[in-house]
Amino acid sequence: MTESAVPYFALLLAATGILAAIVASQIRSYVEAALREADTQHQLKQVEHELQIARSIQQSLLPKLRPQIRGLQWQAGANRRMILAGIFTIGRDCPTAGGQCSWPM
Repeated sequence: MTESAVPYFALLLAATGILAAIVASQIRSYVEAALREADTQHQLKQVEHELQIARSIQQSLLPKLRPQIRGLQWQAGANRRMILAGIFTIGRDCPTAGGQCSWPM
């Protein structure tokens, strides 16, 4: 190797090092994004699991059969927002003769 080739090799080595640093930086940003996505997915699954537990608890609190009260008709329905929020509505101003009452399902 001649002395005139040394600066070229030094420049080539420096350019290769800079390029390697840029590639490493890009790889690092992709890995960090993938880790954030995995963490978000884990948190989402955890919340879904907790909601399922809450639904199970709610369903266990409801009677298996509707009460039979002479002169009353019962209605049942579900409102998705109410289920997710965990709110029950039981018997809204049920008239005694032939009225309709709300019973959560």
